[in-house]
Amino acid sequence: MKNPKVSVILPVYNAGKYLRPCLDTLVNQTLREIEIICVLDCPTDGSDRVVKEYATKDPRIVVVRNEHNLNIGESRNVGLRVATGEYIGFSDHDDTHEPNMYEELYKATDGGTKKAVFSGVFAKQILNRTSLFSQYPPLQKAYLTLLVRDGIPRFCGHITPHIYNRSFLAENNIRFVDTKETSGEDRIFLEGIISIIKQEYEIAWLDKRLYLYRLHELNAHMQEWYGDIRHTLNFVKKMVEISVRTNFSDQQLVNRLLVSFLIQMVYTSHRKYHDDQYESLIKGDKTLCSLIANAKILPLHLSIPKTLFALKLKYICKS
Repeated sequence: MKNPKVSVILPVYNAGKYLRPCLDTLVNQTLREIEIICVLDCPTDGSDRVVKEYATKDPRIVVVRNEHNLNIGESRNVGLRVATGEYIGFSDHDDTHEPNMYEELYKATDGGTKKAVFSGVFAKQILNRTSLFSQYPPLQKAYLTLLVRDGIPRFCGHITPHIYNRSFLAENNIRFVDTKETSGEDRIFLEGIISIIKQEYEIAWLDKRLYLYRLHELNAHMQEWYGDIRHTLNFVKKMVEISVRTNFSDQQLVNRLLVSFLIQMVYTSHRKYHDDQYESLIKGDKTLCSLIANAKILPLHLSIPKTLFALKLKYICKS
């Protein structure tokens, strides 16, 4: 398709039974001027044959094959290099979309003047509402909701319900980290966008739930590699590097949320290690130790186990 309004980048690995429903909700979008870029990341379960079947029926599907398994981060970068749409959208191969999703998102770009349009997501039939930080202006609200975790509704934790201006991404060299080395690639990507956008009129905030995130045992974040503490520590470094460039009026709240977020990430990953192993890794990371050592742990509203773990981390980082 010439001059598509939206390019949807879809990395495909072993999607199994989830792939056909995903593709069905993409090819049947009410916005017809879309480009569906399927990046085949060396699947072994026949997902490549399913994509080929759909591509023979719909010329809007572009098929790209990775020579080697790149994982989801670099596969999305491959899709970014070949995309031609005015805006970029992302989908996971096991999720589905409301039929009017990309039409609604594109309308909200106000004739292509927005750098990004954010919308909501269903996860296990729970809507990530946008009302939590409604008293804040849009840019700060986007940043705060990006950092919130564990039971509090999130809006920006996913990259998939949104669209992004392709020229804006290219001009600012916004790309995904290698998920073979770093987890949380979606949050790093979003924080990079939010830290660069300076004017609130450059984004749109669409209070609709248009993307269905399907949680199951094969999700990437459920895999052992995703929670590896080395991946987590690399993620911490990336988040902090971007955070120091972001200047919000409520910086104290941002810092508290960031520390709480990082503690919970490390808490999830440390359980696979003996104490001496993860303590050595954490002590060797000056960025993490500095954040934890200077943090006020008790006001973070963590669960009791995580609060105790945070106090232990603080002791480790100060010793």
